Amino acid sequence: MNRNEQRTIDELIARYRHEPTLRAAYVEGDTDRGVFDWAFDVGDKKDVAVYEISSVYVPVDEIFNLGLKDNNRGRVITLAHLLQPHLARGSNQVTCVADKDLDIILGVHHPIKNLLFTDYTCIEMYMYTSRHLSKFPEV
Repeated sequence: MNRNEQRTIDELIARYRHEPTLRAAYVEGDTDRGVFDWAFDVGDKKDVAVYEISSVYVPVDEIFNLGLKDNNRGRVITLAHLLQPHLARGSNQVTCVADKDLDIILGVHHPIKNLLFTDYTCIEMYMYTSRHLSKFPEV
């Protein structure tokens, strides 16, 4: 996606301020978007749009100001941080979802209300639960 197709933080702030019924989730990448699109469809949450972080221009200096890496995860966390002060208190209008990675081991915390982390190090790990693995016949 080229820069001209990306939304800016200011555009998102204006969008959610003027359209309070819009609901969105911002995720790291295509696989995450697919998982959340499916989950929201199955859970009858069709009013939530899921966007990959690549659809948003997140300035690299903002990412570095938070001590994060310039990658999709860093951009998702930074977006949540930058949007938080502009969302209504208790709003579930915008949720950003990032992989937990090694934060629990490293003791890193991101106290951002509109930011959620996966339970595991990455979204793909949800497929390795006993419930999912039991669907395969024993060898």
